[in-house]
Amino acid sequence: MGQQLGGMRGIRVWGHLNLHVTLNDCREAQVSQKTLKECRKEEKADREFQKKFKFEGSINVLTRMMVDPAATEKRGRDKNLPLRRGEILDVIQFTNQEQILCRNSQRRYGYVPRAVMLHLDTDIYDDVEIYN
Repeated sequence: MGQQLGGMRGIRVWGHLNLHVTLNDCREAQVSQKTLKECRKEEKADREFQKKFKFEGSINVLTRMMVDPAATEKRGRDKNLPLRRGEILDVIQFTNQEQILCRNSQRRYGYVPRAVMLHLDTDIYDDVEIYN
């Protein structure tokens, strides 16, 4: 008689539970371990961000914006995020008229000049006319 225990099959023998692990179960365990490592890495990056930028509260993405494809690529220095043309960034905070606090796909945080950022036109249709 088998029991299902978190994706693993077990058989009771003399009051003890013997677990029989299959290859598929091992692969699932490796995936969950990798996910756990990634979560810990992300949590560490978030803590470092909050300390470096003196950011209080939870980190929420306000919107996503794209780096202008015509902009010059720049290396990140100090608290500035490296810029790659056409890259999509998560906006964390609109800090002032010149800069935005963003996060890139590698989960690196930094300031980006507003002048090189473009709004993503997801649900805006300015060129569509409505007829009655």
